[in-house]
Amino acid sequence: MSKLLICDNTYLRDNKSDVIKYNEILKLSSFGAGQRINPLDRTNTIVPPYQFNIQFTLPTYHRTTFTYEELCLHRAKQLHTISHDLNKKLLVMYSGGIDSTTVLISLLQTTNNYDHIVVTVNPQSILENPRFYNQHIRNKLQIIHAEELFNVFDSSYMIVGGEFNDQLFGVDFMKRYINMYGIEKLKSTYKPDHIINFFTTFGITQNTAIFWIERLEESIRLHANGCVNTNYDFIWWFNFTHKWQHIYYRSLIYATSELTKHFLDNYYHQFFITDDFQLWSMNNPDQKIGNTWNDYKLAAKKFIYSYTKDDDYYNYKCKRGSLYYVMRQRSTAIAIDDKLNYLHTINSTDYYQPNNSFQ
Repeated sequence: MSKLLICDNTYLRDNKSDVIKYNEILKLSSFGAGQRINPLDRTNTIVPPYQFNIQFTLPTYHRTTFTYEELCLHRAKQLHTISHDLNKKLLVMYSGGIDSTTVLISLLQTTNNYDHIVVTVNPQSILENPRFYNQHIRNKLQIIHAEELFNVFDSSYMIVGGEFNDQLFGVDFMKRYINMYGIEKLKSTYKPDHIINFFTTFGITQNTAIFWIERLEESIRLHANGCVNTNYDFIWWFNFTHKWQHIYYRSLIYATSELTKHFLDNYYHQFFITDDFQLWSMNNPDQKIGNTWNDYKLAAKKFIYSYTKDDDYYNYKCKRGSLYYVMRQRSTAIAIDDKLNYLHTINSTDYYQPNNSFQ
């Protein structure tokens, strides 16, 4: 029987104690918030109660000295080369947010052939950063409406997205943490009791919070190579290790054409997915946030500023959930299995696995 790659979590809610304990963590805003995800540990330390084929692992840790800017430009050159080899235009999944703006700037800085770049836009992506749209996209690049994006997951273009930058830098509910406790506490030495109390503010029971945190600590001990030292690092690690697979497939589940391995390997590229970006994240905790929430994704905002010289954007732009405006009110399958089939019905008991970490 096939295993799942991604599944709407609302269909995996068997009335079993281990499933209930697993699902309670979804009360954390980044893991619930309409995303209906299943946290999947790519270190394979925490085994979920349902059968998923976890396809992504952490890169082997080692020290690196590449800057964020160097990695962005190197990745852009790499993608230009691939697109030319395929003889396909680059289609940038542009939401107007920090991640997709970083991607587009990287691509613009590494080519003189703007005709080779197509950008998806909608009213929200324009409103999120109107100055950038007017100065760098309008009348300069070919655009298509974002509503058409999911109709061209068919090798018409080489698609480039800005997914995984969130996972490099942290997670959205850090804003809540800062509002409650302050940035200094977030950057202070990791204290499990403090994180337990924070998790319970989302309505998670103390016992479940302790259960999850103990297992995350095991994952950190086995795989983090000393890069988790602060409360910020701990929360980052959770997102970095547990959302990767969902992030990869969450746009693909909306595609209107059949998925193939050939398409995924050649025509679907997430900009920040590379081992080099992940190692940058593991090696550079000091470059993820400054002294306020406005400084979140600091390295990315510095990179954008070096191109736009937009002081207002640099000083005041905050992370927001831009992808929501592209995906909302779209019909979708319930799941994708590891044979790349779209599943429109599912019997959760078929995928239940009793040998899991939540017994």
